[in-house]
Amino acid sequence: MVVDGYRLRSGQTRSCGCLRQATSRENSRKNAAFQRRIGNPSNLIHANGIFLNSLVKSKRNKSGVIGVSFDQKRQCWFARLMVNHHYVLLKSFKSYDEAVAARRQAEAAYLHPQNSKMDSTASFSS
Repeated sequence: MVVDGYRLRSGQTRSCGCLRQATSRENSRKNAAFQRRIGNPSNLIHANGIFLNSLVKSKRNKSGVIGVSFDQKRQCWFARLMVNHHYVLLKSFKSYDEAVAARRQAEAAYLHPQNSKMDSTASFSS
């Protein structure tokens, strides 16, 4: 990365990024658990074939719901869920509540299929 010399001298920037990269490399070498997991793609995918980033809420998540986000350009809400490298839910909605409901419904169908079958049979019996 290229950094302006003035910014380095004035303290606005402390490094070109090399220091962070070197520190990260050294820390990963010292971490035995990290070393065991390197190169194993199954660490990123749940047993059902669902990527873990679809199951764990990110720090950057602003909607409060995993897989639901607001598109500033289109001014609508998106709900998404990917299973086995294919989107099973990728749809836009006018309201937040509709997007959340669609995501919850997709989660029930694809993440917990046995529960959704039980729920559907329960609704028929009542």
